[in-house]
Amino acid sequence: MHSEESLSVYSFDEIAGPVTAYSFETTQAIVYTIAFIPTPYLLGEDSVFAPHIYELAIKVSQNDTTKRPPFDRLTARTVAVIFDYFYRRNGLTVILYICDSSDNRQLLRKSAFNRWFRDFKGQEYVKIDEELADTKGDIYPVSLILKDNHPHKIQLVEAFLRTTLEYRDK
Repeated sequence: MHSEESLSVYSFDEIAGPVTAYSFETTQAIVYTIAFIPTPYLLGEDSVFAPHIYELAIKVSQNDTTKRPPFDRLTARTVAVIFDYFYRRNGLTVILYICDSSDNRQLLRKSAFNRWFRDFKGQEYVKIDEELADTKGDIYPVSLILKDNHPHKIQLVEAFLRTTLEYRDK
């Protein structure tokens, strides 16, 4: 179990498995899972960056109420601590965040994620945002997040922008 600044975040556990994931429960008995899913194909599996690219997934894994989870400042802080904890394991880490669109609330999630990132990023992280659209015109917000001092920051940002542009041109 990990607990940093124990009074300001929920304690969290690492979940054993093929994907690096963490879990925590709020005071409202809502359980979240934060997963870092290897995504080597984003910039091409032959890319030197491939082993360091992960998709960030933030999921409510248990909610026995019929309501959406209420805003909880400790939840946001806990996600930020987990995020930073994961980055400390490998300074070359690059995160891709794709807003879930399964319920057509991706633009609301983008707004919430942007607020969360702005509140907790500090001076260490940079986020590059793009939006992809499908043939129906549905928008899919995506973000690339990396440390500001990443030694390959320029190449990664260029590759991300090139990849999203290629996707739009299809």
